[in-house]
Amino acid sequence: MNDIFFGRELKLLRLNEKHYGLKRFADLLGVKPSYLLKIEQGRIEPPKEEEWFNFIIEKLDIENNYDKCSYLKKLWLKAFVKQKCPYDKKHSFIPVFASDINGNPVDLDEKKIEEMREYLKKNGNVYDESIKKFRNKNRYK
Repeated sequence: MNDIFFGRELKLLRLNEKHYGLKRFADLLGVKPSYLLKIEQGRIEPPKEEEWFNFIIEKLDIENNYDKCSYLKKLWLKAFVKQKCPYDKKHSFIPVFASDINGNPVDLDEKKIEEMREYLKKNGNVYDESIKKFRNKNRYK
């Protein structure tokens, strides 16, 4: 799955900035609503051409808002970065996900990895359940 965060932010801007429905915005961009929906859901990558990105900024009328433009561009560029998942050295089947608040990878020492492993053993796979709850809770927002 591609980066859903670009699509989610695009949808929020579409709805909150211009109050465009999916079909109307897709028509403005010259794409099918199903194609735009797939981008917003993160099921496909957005087009890589910078002209396309600039066209979206223009249609959302946010080109004068540096914060929104730069944040959306960061997410758009991130959609094309393929990151490999680091794995626990002792148990190669356990991926180790750790990043700071900016999304930069953080090295974990053996003690922290062991603590994570023990936590997962004791509590089961809480990640899947929490994601399901979050998605269901925020499905129609």
